[in-house]
Amino acid sequence: MTILCWNVRGLGNPRTFRALRYLLRDKNPDVIFLSETKKTIQQMAGVSAQLGAIGQFSVSRNGRAGGLALLWRHGVKVSIRSFSSGHIDAMIEGVTQNCFRFTGFYGNPDLASRKHSWELLHRLADGYSGPWVVGGDFNEVLELNEYLGRRYRPASQMRDFGMALEDCGLTSMKYKGYKYTWTNNRSGDDRVQLRLDRGVANTAFFLAFPGAIIHHVNSLVSNHLPVFIHFGGSESVRWA
Repeated sequence: MTILCWNVRGLGNPRTFRALRYLLRDKNPDVIFLSETKKTIQQMAGVSAQLGAIGQFSVSRNGRAGGLALLWRHGVKVSIRSFSSGHIDAMIEGVTQNCFRFTGFYGNPDLASRKHSWELLHRLADGYSGPWVVGGDFNEVLELNEYLGRRYRPASQMRDFGMALEDCGLTSMKYKGYKYTWTNNRSGDDRVQLRLDRGVANTAFFLAFPGAIIHHVNSLVSNHLPVFIHFGGSESVRWA
């Protein structure tokens, strides 16, 4: 089982679409969570068909911004639990022996509204004890070593994120690849790099999938790196 999480910064760019199609063929994920698609529900249905997904669920953009999508290939069974402009929550089964919960998450890019993202995470966690993994662009870092740049970042922002994860029983997964998953694409002293994209999981998930790990994959078409949640094993089915 592999889950791709990627902030694509809009799927209207042909280069981005080609890069996504290449990732599907090269990495063969079972499930894809995309944020900032900047597509309507109807438009995402067309994108999903072009990619060869057997199933899809999307949240429409808000104006020209936002938009989320969850896509999956043949052999994967997905049951949507809830959704909003900041998440898609689902139960997934059919590829691994264990049914598990996956939440595609998009932290509010507006700092003043970030607290609402952590409140959402608390609501999603309430009373749930089964295997659960959350992946996506959280729009926040956990500690200073996930930040590179001269701009000041208040410790309270990182503390609020860390406390939200702790309260929800979620821990960051280990990763391989380049440390920072986002850049502002500037040079010199103005360049900032952050680890905004990650996967976090609860104890039940780590017990069910002890070999799970995150891979950060290079990208030339978005200022966010795609992140792959690997459960172990491989499948022969390929995307169209």
